[in-house]
Order: sequence, then C-alpha cells, then structure tokens
Amino acid sequence: MFYSPKVYWKDRWIALSAVSWLIFELWMWSYAAIYVRPTADQVFLHYNVVFGVDLIGSVSKPCCSKKQTVNCCAGCFAINNGI
Repeated sequence: MFYSPKVYWKDRWIALSAVSWLIFELWMWSYAAIYVRPTADQVFLHYNVVFGVDLIGSVSKPCCSKKQTVNCCAGCFAINNGI
C-alpha cells in the first residue's frame, strides 16, 4: 500500500532530516566544485576497506573505456540483485 507523499512529508523528523541532508549535500558539492581541481599528479581513484587503495591514476585520463564501465555497472547490478 502506498501513501501520498503529503502524508510522508508532514512528519517533522522526516522533513527536518531531508532538508538538513539537502543543505549539507549542496554545500559539499559546492566545496568540491570550488576547491578540487584536476591535476596531472597520480591520485587515489578508488579505496575500499578490505583492499585499501586499489586504483591509482590520473584524474584527467579515464581509467576504463565506456564499454568496460557499462559492463562493470551491469555486473554490480546483477550481483546486488541476485540475478
């Protein structure tokens, strides 16, 4: 059963949390857009808790082709959804 979004947004905790999240998110993206600039230096492109840094490269060069990216996303989707 689905309720109207109006019912959902009437809850003060939901509305306050959503507005706080939106303000924080806008601030973080603004900060990144203003202060983070591309560089020719090597940077950490991916980090995970198990393996640590597992992808180092340049921000200006893509680390994989569009076909590889699509295949990776499709594989992750399939694994996460039990397909």
